[in-house]
Amino acid sequence: MISKETDVYIDRDGYGIVYTPGDLAAFVASLAVENLARPIGDTIKVLDPACGGCSLLSASAKALGDSYRLYGIDLDERALIRDQDLFPKRTLHLFNDDFIKPKNGNGRPDAFWHIHLGYPDLIIANPPWSSERIYSKAYLRSAGFEGIGGQYDAYTLFLKESLRLVKTGGICAFIIPDSFFSQENAGLRKWILSNFELVVAARLGEKLFPTINRSTAVIVVRNIKPSEESEVQMFRLKTDARRRVLSGDADLLTEYRNGVHMVKQSTLLEDSNVLLDVDSTIADKGLLAKIGSASTSWAGSFHYSRGIEISKGGETILCPHCGARQAFKKSQLLEGKKRCVACSEEFHFDSSCIQGLIFDHKKAGLDEVLVGESVGRYCIGKPKFILPDVDGIRYKGADIYFGPKILIRKTGLGINATIDYSNRYFTQTVYALSRNQDDPTPLAYYLGLLNSRVLFYFYLKKYGENEWKSHPYLTKHIIYSLPLMKPDNPNDQIVLNIANLASALVNNYDHLTDLELEGNVEMLYGITPEEHRHIERTLNDLPDLAAFKAMRY
Repeated sequence: MISKETDVYIDRDGYGIVYTPGDLAAFVASLAVENLARPIGDTIKVLDPACGGCSLLSASAKALGDSYRLYGIDLDERALIRDQDLFPKRTLHLFNDDFIKPKNGNGRPDAFWHIHLGYPDLIIANPPWSSERIYSKAYLRSAGFEGIGGQYDAYTLFLKESLRLVKTGGICAFIIPDSFFSQENAGLRKWILSNFELVVAARLGEKLFPTINRSTAVIVVRNIKPSEESEVQMFRLKTDARRRVLSGDADLLTEYRNGVHMVKQSTLLEDSNVLLDVDSTIADKGLLAKIGSASTSWAGSFHYSRGIEISKGGETILCPHCGARQAFKKSQLLEGKKRCVACSEEFHFDSSCIQGLIFDHKKAGLDEVLVGESVGRYCIGKPKFILPDVDGIRYKGADIYFGPKILIRKTGLGINATIDYSNRYFTQTVYALSRNQDDPTPLAYYLGLLNSRVLFYFYLKKYGENEWKSHPYLTKHIIYSLPLMKPDNPNDQIVLNIANLASALVNNYDHLTDLELEGNVEMLYGITPEEHRHIERTLNDLPDLAAFKAMRY
């Protein structure tokens, strides 16, 4: 059971700290300690560089049993004073300091901490999850943090610093956001897999922290170069299992034992995107490689575009300096100010300044517009209406709206695509794929592939979006990584069959027609009856969500 009793403190300086529930701490400590080499008689040195309520240090002490010395670092002096009496004397040493930029440190912080801490055997942490820029780029460069660009999450700094500090062969265990598995962190994953043994990669989903709606992951890393024999324990806490854990009917560690599977670390680097597809078992590997081998260049067949840069509600504000109307971020509304995209002047605003440009009903002077929720699988729902030609709003060039095109919904679970033959506007939450003139293949053929269960299975296994989460969305990279099969002869009967069936589904959806199309797609990709049964079992076992029901057989 995951304890609901957790002490939460949001740091004033922008860190965004949420203290760790006790049962989650026990789970991470158990995974860390059982993978830790413990020479007989040695005292194990444990560090939590963002110790907060000290729950991870407490859990580590319980998992170790004896012969340990605990060290904690935290910016919150109140937590350190409050929790220092929870441990036996002389076993806990606390530092009210910044792990990344210690007050009296010069140069690299690991050099400073080596002087004060030596070389910890185990570093265990729930580091801050925040994209706030707390440290300057100049400091990060001088401190030896390589590969930190304009956009990063604070946890990556803690992760890199910990792996520089821990002893050779030592263990680092981290509770981090599930965004670790996203495309923007491919470089971080490659760095870890190339230089260390990734012992555990576990995706736990949402609600493990009762107060926040971000999916949680746990990784355990050993500070040693990987070998050909290195294996990773891969795990996904599925929806039903998580429900049992949260209700107290199951234990997280037991669910882990029942669901974990092993993957050779060397094989993970074979994927150029270093996806760490925790859901892909040995049974999936061959099938994924087979489907993936059909991939061709999307850029060779399509022109990609996004629509009007505005939210689905069309909320905008007016710059008082130049009169340009513009969209805004929630963070800017909370702060009450933004810098104008047209004249670069800063101005203040509040909710009373907001004007909507998108409406539910037709009015004089409005044009039809499709927002993300307008686009479904093989269908277009009710459009909304937008005020055109407003100064400051990027409507994009008219050419992206003209002619037949595949529309793909950006937000939401799964792949929702259809064909639009109108010249309607669409917003930035809709992706458009217009066929290049030199590709004579019917557009509906490509739609049939995009909406197929074969490609949906590939997407699920590669990207792991197989349950509800708060902000699911597709990216251009994900779409373009799907294995599209461009036919040698666009007039082949199977190509025409898929195109005709997809067109029929756009005009009038029918489940039997959908399954007939699926049979043609499976034939195209060479899916055997046994592989069909494997895909069918995978899709039928998905959570009972509306987004997944249509993909069942």
